[in-house]
Amino acid sequence: SLHEEVMSGIFLALLHRYNPKGYVDRVVNRFVSLLNKQAKLLSPKGVRAPLPEELLETLCIRLRNDGELLEALGHRRILRIWPRLRRQTLGTLSFP
Repeated sequence: SLHEEVMSGIFLALLHRYNPKGYVDRVVNRFVSLLNKQAKLLSPKGVRAPLPEELLETLCIRLRNDGELLEALGHRRILRIWPRLRRQTLGTLSFP
Protein backbone atom coordinates (compact mmCIF):
# COMPACT_ATOMS: atom_id res chain seq x y z
CA SER A 1 0.00 0.00 0.00
CA LEU A 2 1.03 3.60 -0.43
CA HIS A 3 1.13 4.16 3.32
CA GLU A 4 3.51 1.22 3.79
CA GLU A 5 5.78 2.51 1.01
CA VAL A 6 5.90 6.01 2.47
CA MET A 7 6.57 4.83 6.01
CA SER A 8 9.29 2.39 4.88
CA GLY A 9 10.92 5.08 2.79
CA ILE A 10 10.90 7.63 5.60
CA PHE A 11 12.20 5.12 8.11
CA LEU A 12 15.04 4.00 5.82
CA ALA A 13 15.92 7.60 4.96
CA LEU A 14 16.19 8.47 8.65
CA LEU A 15 18.25 5.37 9.34
CA HIS A 16 20.52 6.14 6.40
CA ARG A 17 21.15 9.65 7.68
CA TYR A 18 21.46 9.06 11.43
CA ASN A 19 22.39 5.39 11.83
CA PRO A 20 24.21 4.03 8.75
CA LYS A 21 24.93 0.66 10.39
CA GLY A 22 21.23 0.26 11.23
CA TYR A 23 20.37 1.14 7.63
CA VAL A 24 22.68 -1.56 6.29
CA ASP A 25 21.23 -4.13 8.68
CA ARG A 26 17.66 -3.16 7.81
CA VAL A 27 18.19 -3.39 4.04
CA VAL A 28 20.06 -6.69 4.34
CA ASN A 29 17.33 -8.16 6.56
CA ARG A 30 14.60 -6.97 4.17
CA PHE A 31 16.43 -8.55 1.25
CA VAL A 32 16.87 -11.89 3.03
CA SER A 33 13.21 -11.82 4.04
CA LEU A 34 12.23 -11.13 0.45
CA LEU A 35 14.36 -14.01 -0.86
CA ASN A 36 12.82 -16.39 1.67
CA LYS A 37 9.34 -15.23 0.67
CA GLN A 38 10.16 -15.78 -3.02
CA ALA A 39 11.41 -19.30 -2.23
CA LYS A 40 8.17 -19.99 -0.39
CA LEU A 41 6.06 -18.67 -3.28
CA LEU A 42 7.97 -20.81 -5.78
CA SER A 43 7.82 -24.04 -3.78
CA PRO A 44 4.91 -26.46 -4.16
CA LYS A 45 2.09 -26.15 -1.63
CA GLY A 46 2.89 -27.77 1.67
CA VAL A 47 6.61 -28.10 0.93
CA ARG A 48 8.95 -26.00 3.02
CA ALA A 49 11.75 -24.70 0.81
CA PRO A 50 14.23 -22.69 2.88
CA LEU A 51 17.22 -21.21 1.14
CA PRO A 52 20.60 -22.65 2.12
CA GLU A 53 22.18 -20.75 5.00
CA GLU A 54 25.51 -20.54 3.19
CA LEU A 55 23.82 -18.78 0.27
CA LEU A 56 22.12 -16.28 2.57
CA GLU A 57 25.34 -15.67 4.47
CA THR A 58 27.26 -15.06 1.24
CA LEU A 59 24.60 -12.62 0.05
CA CYS A 60 24.62 -10.78 3.38
CA ILE A 61 28.40 -10.38 3.24
CA ARG A 62 28.22 -9.17 -0.36
CA LEU A 63 25.53 -6.62 0.49
CA ARG A 64 27.40 -5.32 3.51
CA ASN A 65 30.58 -4.88 1.45
CA ASP A 66 29.02 -3.45 -1.72
CA GLY A 67 27.79 0.06 -0.98
CA GLU A 68 26.42 0.65 -4.48
CA LEU A 69 24.32 -2.52 -4.45
CA LEU A 70 23.07 -1.67 -0.98
CA GLU A 71 22.09 1.83 -2.10
CA ALA A 72 20.31 0.40 -5.13
CA LEU A 73 18.27 -2.04 -3.03
CA GLY A 74 17.39 0.66 -0.50
CA HIS A 75 16.49 3.30 -3.09
CA ARG A 76 12.98 4.75 -2.87
CA ARG A 77 12.04 3.59 -6.37
CA ILE A 78 13.03 0.02 -5.58
CA LEU A 79 11.10 0.17 -2.30
CA ARG A 80 7.93 0.58 -4.38
CA ILE A 81 8.17 -2.93 -5.81
CA TRP A 82 9.14 -4.72 -2.59
CA PRO A 83 5.55 -5.21 -1.40
CA ARG A 84 4.65 -6.67 -4.79
CA LEU A 85 7.62 -9.04 -4.62
CA ARG A 86 6.31 -10.39 -1.32
CA ARG A 87 3.05 -11.45 -3.03
CA GLN A 88 4.17 -12.41 -6.53
CA THR A 89 7.07 -14.37 -7.96
CA LEU A 90 9.68 -12.51 -9.95
CA GLY A 91 8.56 -14.25 -13.14
CA THR A 92 4.95 -13.09 -12.85
CA LEU A 93 5.59 -9.40 -12.18
CA SER A 94 4.63 -6.85 -14.76
CA PHE A 95 5.58 -3.20 -14.56
CA PRO A 96 3.35 -0.44 -15.89
